[in-house]
Amino acid sequence: MMQGAEPFFWEPEESKKTGVGILLIHGWTSSPFELQKLGKYLLGKGLTVSAPLLPGHGTVAEDLYFVEWDNWTEAIENSYQELKKKTDKIFVAGVSMGGNLAIHLASDHLEIRGVITMGAPLFLRKHFLRFFLPIWERIHPMTNKSYPDYVRQEILVNKRHYWSFPTKSIQDAIDGMNDSIKNLHKIKCPALVMQSTKDHLLTARNARVLFRKLGTSRKEKELVWVHDSDHVFIIDLYQEEIFQKTYDFVLSHIDIL
Repeated sequence: MMQGAEPFFWEPEESKKTGVGILLIHGWTSSPFELQKLGKYLLGKGLTVSAPLLPGHGTVAEDLYFVEWDNWTEAIENSYQELKKKTDKIFVAGVSMGGNLAIHLASDHLEIRGVITMGAPLFLRKHFLRFFLPIWERIHPMTNKSYPDYVRQEILVNKRHYWSFPTKSIQDAIDGMNDSIKNLHKIKCPALVMQSTKDHLLTARNARVLFRKLGTSRKEKELVWVHDSDHVFIIDLYQEEIFQKTYDFVLSHIDIL
């Protein structure tokens, strides 16, 4: 296990419990480490917080060879059922591909009180390159990550993620995007869609399409743009504002007082 990548399940003290839970889902090639600060913030507000580790993550990159989209949806379903043992008032939030998993879960469970996506992809900036994946995989079975120069170095140093990944796993992530496109219309619960304006992986159109395709009524969904941050903005400059926005969304869609 990669140090710091462990899953967590936190419950507030009995006197501070609100009866609300939130399932936090990390992104592809990442780990629950990126969700720890948000999790502690929400715990302090009286929420029960669960952040599972997705199969193939938090160990060595080669482990992604042996998992695919269905393994991740099954793991998140299991985590949701465990959280339901503690509270039935549940929200679900996900970073990047974790947002795709949040969409999948919310489309299956209409009792979920709200869904929050943080840079969830439906398509990538260079999405056409997916057609060349079989060729690329044969030439480069492993692919190294690269980041734009504007990404703050302290963010990269403090991440608990894979610096490379099996090229084959890109298709598994794309399967998640296709799953979201197929299921977005099924979601009827309140929804908060967030994306960075400087996202090096996603265009602004990605968030607009996601927002539009949601089955949630117009008055119960919101699109928020995060400025001066990269793809995983939850650990970037304005993370405190994101934490507050997340809690305000929960608070505005359920009476927890």
